[in-house]
Amino acid sequence: MFEEHYGPKRRKLPDKRTLLRVGLPIAVALLLLFSLGAWVNRKQNQMQAEYALFTINEALRVYYGRYQGYPDKLERLRGAEEGNPERGLPEHARLLPTPIAQSRFEASGYQVHYRPGQRQQRWAATVPLFSSYQLTAEPLNFLRGGTSYATDPTGEIVRQESGEESEPAGEEQGEPSITATPAPSNPEPAEQ
Repeated sequence: MFEEHYGPKRRKLPDKRTLLRVGLPIAVALLLLFSLGAWVNRKQNQMQAEYALFTINEALRVYYGRYQGYPDKLERLRGAEEGNPERGLPEHARLLPTPIAQSRFEASGYQVHYRPGQRQQRWAATVPLFSSYQLTAEPLNFLRGGTSYATDPTGEIVRQESGEESEPAGEEQGEPSITATPAPSNPEPAEQ
């Protein structure tokens, strides 16, 4: 009788249905939370890649306005952190921060690459000038199958999903397109 009241008590284990009712929703919620985090991270990387292209486009537009051509490499635009871009030279224009003033660099899961177009006969001091350029941002290996971006002197950023036709960036789901102000057309007369 004494053992009945004060002896060791055995806990009754929950049945299988209770475990399923509680455990399954928790597991599904955790899975959705991790999936949502990965999606948000991918979207943030895409937005940062578009912003990097937009920023470089604007700096190239200013460079073209000053020297009537595009540089042979983005390193010529470095030095924005030194201030006063008006005092920049064609070799050191002070238009971009040094980390992104590189012809090839990685940022936010993307490889950004600058390629000058056709070379002009003009020079700005010791820098050869080019009439056009192509700027691309492609996902790194771990993001393969993602979104690639490209732009040129028109300033329009074109988005291309792997295996799809290209479309202007920002036009899916009703987003506004991110475009830079187009560079002025070359003042060379047309050949007749």
